[in-house]
Amino acid sequence: MFLSVIKGKQFEMPVYFDLEEKKQFDLGKEQVSAIMRAFLKKVESAGYFVGLYGSASSLNTHTADDIKSWYTIWLAHWVDQTNYSGTYGIWQHSEKGKVAGINGNVDLDICYKDFPTIIKSKGLNGWGKAPEPTPDKSEDKQDTAVTATIKIGNDTYKGTLVKA
Repeated sequence: MFLSVIKGKQFEMPVYFDLEEKKQFDLGKEQVSAIMRAFLKKVESAGYFVGLYGSASSLNTHTADDIKSWYTIWLAHWVDQTNYSGTYGIWQHSEKGKVAGINGNVDLDICYKDFPTIIKSKGLNGWGKAPEPTPDKSEDKQDTAVTATIKIGNDTYKGTLVKA
């Protein structure tokens, strides 16, 4: 179902599994991790750059280490300085941001990776692989070969030089 909804669309940012529901947590770390693994692998195998969104607590308590080390993390931890020890590509550090033209609070995030460049260069998230550049054959190496004679002291050197 999820893949059919995003099919044909292009995303410059990763597609995330959102880990924050108590019903998920009640299943326990093993079961929650198995569900995450299945979803993330399925979406990744369909050509998407995927990641996991969650709080520091849910990542520490309900997520297996292999998942946290393989997939990019979007950390939701509303503090001035996080004490989350794992790696993360995005940190949602506040839920009380203000943006002109929007009534109410908005989330504030810091992104540490250039996801658009990573995703597009790998042809993920609907972007497709960029075509390989074709070599410029307008200047053939044989056309740039020259015969040169060089005199150094009493010695003379003669040969063909080819432009590299």
